Amino acid sequence: MKFKSFADLARHLKVAQEKTEPEVIVSPHAVERMRDFWRLGAEVPSEEEAVRFLTKAALKGQTVRRCPDGALEVCYEEIWLVVKKFPERVVVVTCNGDRTWRNWYKKHHVDIRFRAKVRAAL
Repeated sequence: MKFKSFADLARHLKVAQEKTEPEVIVSPHAVERMRDFWRLGAEVPSEEEAVRFLTKAALKGQTVRRCPDGALEVCYEEIWLVVKKFPERVVVVTCNGDRTWRNWYKKHHVDIRFRAKVRAAL
C-alpha cells in the first residue's frame, strides 16, 4: 500500500486502530452441541470454556461454504461451526464437531431430506 504523505499514513493507521471486533453471540444450542461432541473424548469443557472457544472460532475461523439463509460454515482447528455474520455482530448458530461427526450428521439427517425421491413406474 502506498501513501502520498505522512498525513495519509496517519489517517490510515487511525482508521485501523478504530476497527474493533464485532460482538459474538453464541446460541445455547451451539454450546450444547459442542459439549456433546467433546463428551466423546476424555474431558468435557465447562460452559464458559465452550463459549470462549466458539467465540474465538467464529472470529478466526476460515469460511468453508455458504449455507441456506445467509449462514456460513466455518472451520477452526478442525472444528466446524455454522455462523451468521452481520455488520455489528456474529451469531454462532451450531457446532458441527470434527469432520467425522459432521459427515455422519449430514449423511443421516441432511442428505435424507434432500436426496432425489424415486417412484416406481406404474
